[in-house]
Amino acid sequence: MVDQAIQGTIDYFTRTEYDANAEAIEQALNDTQISFALNSVQREDETGYIHHEWIFEVFADGDDSV
Repeated sequence: MVDQAIQGTIDYFTRTEYDANAEAIEQALNDTQISFALNSVQREDETGYIHHEWIFEVFADGDDSV
């Protein structure tokens, strides 16, 4: 395998304004040194949910010895 980047999203839905879990998700990503960006925070009027979406990216260097 050659160097590879894997990208994905994390979606978190809550009805709590300023939910501490949203901050905990970012802290967990920081603690594990995973690159991420908060892509959007949207209030969904029909359901009352607040939708947080992060994009993350991790890299594999192709070295099987790790």
